[in-house]
Amino acid sequence: MFEFLYLGNLIPSKGIPELLEACHLLSECSPDFICHIAGADTKEMSAENIRTHHKLPQIIIHGAVSGQKKMALWQRAQALIFPTHYHNECFPLVILEAMQQGLPVICTPVGAIPDMVIHEQTGLLIPSQDSKALFHAMLRLMNSGNLARKLGESAATSYRKYFTFCNFENNLIRILAES
Repeated sequence: MFEFLYLGNLIPSKGIPELLEACHLLSECSPDFICHIAGADTKEMSAENIRTHHKLPQIIIHGAVSGQKKMALWQRAQALIFPTHYHNECFPLVILEAMQQGLPVICTPVGAIPDMVIHEQTGLLIPSQDSKALFHAMLRLMNSGNLARKLGESAATSYRKYFTFCNFENNLIRILAES
């Protein structure tokens, strides 16, 4: 059973409608997955609304999570899905959290995401608002033996090399000194 995780506020522009559609497509050809959706309700979308309208058994809605519950989801997940097309997306920390956990990321090339996730090396980049591309990326990770593990290991290495606090601070100091 392959376990995906979406972790972020429940905002349609974070790609949740596309994720739900991709899960429906995936369930038609391969029911051996779970997609955990965890995030705080917003005025546009709520966990209860998703539960009511998307009764696919592979989709588990958790609502807002923190602490041990959040850590338990990270430990179960085999990949993070973050198909955002949010207009103010910049440098999503959830992607760094996934990389720190050694998980590959399926995401869109929005904001600074392409600087964080390298396609085919630390994750898979898909076009924005494309549920079919998301479905194909999810299916690929599920069916490609150790691809998820390989991308996740590379993501963890990239996190340690570029995104730890110490390395981030040193890079920022270097950039400021060069200005």
